[in-house]
Amino acid sequence: MVPPAWKLLSQPYTELKVDTVPRTRFKDNSSEKLRRTGNGRTLIIFAFRTGWYPSPSRDIRNVEFFIRQVVGGPRSADLDFIFVDTSDQGPAIPVPHLENVKYIYRPNIAFDMCSYKTALALVAPGQYKYIVLMNGTVRGPFATARDFLEAFKQMLSAKTPVVGTTFNCLPKGHIQSMFFVVNSVGAELLNATLSCDIPDKGAATYGPHGEINISQNVLKAGYNIGVVQPFWRGHDFRDVNATWHRCESYPESKDPYYPMNDVDPQTMGPKDIYPDEVIFFKTTRHVNDGRLDWLTQRFERACTKRADLCGVAAAEVIWHWPNDQRSLLVVFGLCSGWFALVLLMGRRCRDKKV
Repeated sequence: MVPPAWKLLSQPYTELKVDTVPRTRFKDNSSEKLRRTGNGRTLIIFAFRTGWYPSPSRDIRNVEFFIRQVVGGPRSADLDFIFVDTSDQGPAIPVPHLENVKYIYRPNIAFDMCSYKTALALVAPGQYKYIVLMNGTVRGPFATARDFLEAFKQMLSAKTPVVGTTFNCLPKGHIQSMFFVVNSVGAELLNATLSCDIPDKGAATYGPHGEINISQNVLKAGYNIGVVQPFWRGHDFRDVNATWHRCESYPESKDPYYPMNDVDPQTMGPKDIYPDEVIFFKTTRHVNDGRLDWLTQRFERACTKRADLCGVAAAEVIWHWPNDQRSLLVVFGLCSGWFALVLLMGRRCRDKKV
């Protein structure tokens, strides 16, 4: 029997203890494609965590957008997926039940770094030609090409094994860790830095296993890194002096995910970063929200016209609230109903007296 294209995976799910990261390959039949080797396939590891404050997390919106655009459709023919969910209330996102999709739920310990580490532990070295590591703060792909990763793949080489979307000068130059594309060498370099021993958010950024050291350790090993961000595209980050000079010469080039903090490579003037320039765009900083919303609507509308741009689940969008949140909504609805009834009865009593 062919499994449904869209299945809500709330129970059962795979829960992994981070103190004993598994070293085994997938063994269930639904993950058969994930064991294939030597075929030039790409693995996408998507780490996300849904929440309620300050809104029903943009992670939900971003994961759903990615699934509708990619998973199960023609664009995923050479892709495998591992979704790693660390939501507080348990699994909260419906994930397509397909043979090239693996879903993992684990406690929210050590942030994305441990999610990446956990997923990489399930893959043999060299098993995939390319591996993508991304988290739920990014939305994409904002690209119409069937191979939406082509811009990243073109930059990968024996000298440049790690490519991302954007570069941050501060406090030390690094690829921003919400999105990486790596080859087999890059996967080993990143895995050597990643760890589940990260005590707090500060360590996830500044610690020995954090965001900054991921890039710095690649550079220390003698390799270059790359980003598709136009201002930095093609730069040799191994030249520390040239990188420092470029950072200092253009104050806007520090962190592009602040308003007018990117640099136009044509005019060399400040500008906002564009989602379609970097293909996968961080949505949590409220930078260029207008263009982000416009592009989101444009690509979602395109799904109704061009099947080759969308995943198989595009027409079956499901919004799933975690159990505790659904309970709160039910209580709120009941209370609102009783309150409205009391007001109505009070008004009727007052009318009769008059």
